[in-house]
Amino acid sequence: MGERVLSQERLERKALSYLQRFDASVGRLERVLKRFVRDHTPSEEQAATAELWIRELLLRYQASGVLDDHRYAQGLAESLRRRGASRRAMGAKLRAREVPVAIIDAVLAQSDAEDELRSAVVALKRRMRRGCPVDEDKALAALARAGFSYEVARRALVLARAAPG
Repeated sequence: MGERVLSQERLERKALSYLQRFDASVGRLERVLKRFVRDHTPSEEQAATAELWIRELLLRYQASGVLDDHRYAQGLAESLRRRGASRRAMGAKLRAREVPVAIIDAVLAQSDAEDELRSAVVALKRRMRRGCPVDEDKALAALARAGFSYEVARRALVLARAAPG
């Protein structure tokens, strides 16, 4: 079986192929490329050379704007907010996507208490649409598990009941 030699061009094709399918943070793309290198390089010397190629590639993509952790984090946080995620859940998802902590903090700092309340109402209304009971204790527990504070959950419950649908 003819093994394909790992080259800078092949590594770049892998990176572009990944980015065409998924939006990614710098950390996530780096992990994907390192795994690719680990699976496709037989020697430590080739792996070390590939590490340099990865670093070079990531720097170039950041400089050109192809990779931008701040933009990525803002987009993901906004998407999660629209779906009813709490700030705590957004932070966890961004950490899982390997966004640097400083960027996570900056993105989450842009949202205010009203954003958190709107997200809690969305989460509660989604629960109500699924036919789950609107028992107050169960609703508060569900919001707590989703990462909302007790105060936000109480206010969301009042708002969701006042404006169903």
